[in-house]
Amino acid sequence: WIHELKPSNFLLSLSGSALVQAISSLLETPGLYVFSDILELPNVREVTLI
Repeated sequence: WIHELKPSNFLLSLSGSALVQAISSLLETPGLYVFSDILELPNVREVTLI
């Protein structure tokens, strides 16, 4: 499912535990080397402050 959308657009639609689960899945994705774009998303920053 995540491959059908740009990860940043997809992640912006999530919050809470769904966002955490999606980030965990991305971290386990082979070939994903650029994570800084994801960390800069406002909802991801919000989760990291909790």
